[in-house]
Amino acid sequence: MEDSKVRARASAPGKVILFGEHFVVRGKPAIVSALSLRAHVSVLRDRSLNGCIRILSREYGGFTFCREEDAKASTHLAPYYQLARSLGIEGDCEVRIESEIPPGSGLGSSASTSVALTAAALKARGLELCGRELIEKAMLGERAFHGKPSGIDVVAAVEGGFVLFYSLDRYHKLTSRVGIDDVVFLIVDTGVPRRTRDAVLGVLERYERHPGLFKKVYDAAEELVMEAVSCLKRGDYVCLGELMLANHGLLSSIGVSFLEAEKVVHTARMHGALGGKITGAGMGGSVVLIVEASKEERVRREVLKEVPGARVFRALPESRGVSVD
Repeated sequence: MEDSKVRARASAPGKVILFGEHFVVRGKPAIVSALSLRAHVSVLRDRSLNGCIRILSREYGGFTFCREEDAKASTHLAPYYQLARSLGIEGDCEVRIESEIPPGSGLGSSASTSVALTAAALKARGLELCGRELIEKAMLGERAFHGKPSGIDVVAAVEGGFVLFYSLDRYHKLTSRVGIDDVVFLIVDTGVPRRTRDAVLGVLERYERHPGLFKKVYDAAEELVMEAVSCLKRGDYVCLGELMLANHGLLSSIGVSFLEAEKVVHTARMHGALGGKITGAGMGGSVVLIVEASKEERVRREVLKEVPGARVFRALPESRGVSVD
């Protein structure tokens, strides 16, 4: 091969959890949607690397790994190097990561990159996996980042569309009539740092102190998810918005809401959004809003007035999962 010749390219979508975060920890279902924001990964041959592997990222710069010990020197890029090696990528290779998904926003940036890298690395070796086999390989990257992730982000990146998720061993895609010309998702990064560990542990501790009450909340969350499945099948996005607001209330009741999230949801609702809720662990991080396309700019403008430090990202539901060029 010639120097710096592309061997394979792949992309995978980000995700947003519409219903069920926290409750899925105790076996309740969640609904996740793939997003039109995507991570793109290219695997190239570059003989000038002299047996090393270079990882380049628009967000985190670049690092050249020549020995296993080098992985300790680059916190953000090391998991991708470890994933590439586990997939059989040897030296003289460059991995280029270009992502449309803002890192640290709870939109599955690391998972979509891990999935795209897995697909591209396997293609470079003349191999191709799909579905659960591809998920299993890509989970190596997610575990390097997050320890014991549920896998919901990786499933969304591989499968695309809307997914009803219980666990890595139990999920299925949902049919939906929600048209992308009708509604958009606005993802509001509140600017408040996420406290995922504190949020998860706090909920689990409160559950242990009030098991009878919390069980009722968790059962309500399950009923809400199954109703949302029906809304998706009907293409009833007004219903989806109402249920997202109800889910937000449940998340607030278990102690993971925060002031900026409440401001975003209230302001958006007052200016025409169909619904909104915390997405992810809460106690910081992002809010997802579902908005009719005709009201998008007004909602965006008013939210930014109310929470000046926020960032707003536009995304559409994405039916396409991982794709190899």
